[in-house]
Amino acid sequence: MNSAIETLGKAPKQHSRHLPTVHLNPLNFAALPASENTKSRPPEWVVARLVGNEKVEQEGGPSKGRYRLVVDGIEVEMTYSRVGDDLIIIDHTEVPAALRGRKVGERLVRQGIEDARRDGIEIIPLCLFAKAQIGRHPEWHHVLRRS
Repeated sequence: MNSAIETLGKAPKQHSRHLPTVHLNPLNFAALPASENTKSRPPEWVVARLVGNEKVEQEGGPSKGRYRLVVDGIEVEMTYSRVGDDLIIIDHTEVPAALRGRKVGERLVRQGIEDARRDGIEIIPLCLFAKAQIGRHPEWHHVLRRS
């Protein structure tokens, strides 16, 4: 979990018995009571909370495709190329500056991983962002193409 999110809203130790502990969602500034602590929620809840209920859409043809998400009227995308029936290459992820830090790019990579897992497809992440995200999630490594 992001240490900034864990730290926000926590009262200093010397005052903790006098002040209620709240956990803040820094993106929409909604205070969550301690009973709604994001540590007790699965990561998908956190992503849904940060991104909202926007749906990731997949568009594509036989050789190229993309995952697309619109947040606050701004489009985010991750593009890929198909190599045969069982391999895709993630070649680019575009997250405009206004949406950086809100985990929308991670949401696109996650959707690509889930689809690859479901369809028995391997992934080669040439995009540095996608490669970094996959590197942070060992549970996603099984979809990587092994040389």
